[in-house]
Amino acid sequence: MTVTAPYLANYWKAATELNKLVPIAEYAATKYIHPQTVRRRILQGHLIGLKTGGKWYVLIS
Repeated sequence: MTVTAPYLANYWKAATELNKLVPIAEYAATKYIHPQTVRRRILQGHLIGLKTGGKWYVLIS
């Protein structure tokens, strides 16, 4: 999957607010969706998140 410009812009926002990041699995469980759907939405720029240490995290508000 290619990395899009919205993902890169959101990456820096997520990197500045590390205390509000939750793992993808936890976020997906609370929203009743599949973790792969969350990853796809991050890469499309619909959600703010980042991948670090081989794991994905989502920024919650």
